[in-house]
Amino acid sequence: MKLLLLAGFLSLSMFGAAVARAEDCTAKLTDEQRKTFASLTPDDQQALVKMKMKNGAPASCDFQAGLLEMLGNFPPEDRAKSFHQLLKGTFVKQD
Repeated sequence: MKLLLLAGFLSLSMFGAAVARAEDCTAKLTDEQRKTFASLTPDDQQALVKMKMKNGAPASCDFQAGLLEMLGNFPPEDRAKSFHQLLKGTFVKQD
């Protein structure tokens, strides 16, 4: 029983750390990057937050900010298509 309780606590701790990491990235974004992030669909926002590099490491906040910077150069109606094109043909690992 204690082992199950410990396992549950550890899994919640890891989930909380992942959420905290995502929140830290949003705090580091510029106003323009936040606007670009807000213009993405909820599914695309989740994909950006949960993004991993090819080596399996989580994408850094700087990487996410750079991606949002690139997407900000596209009109809002083209951002989803551009985001998916970047995911399909570049450097990120998709689950």
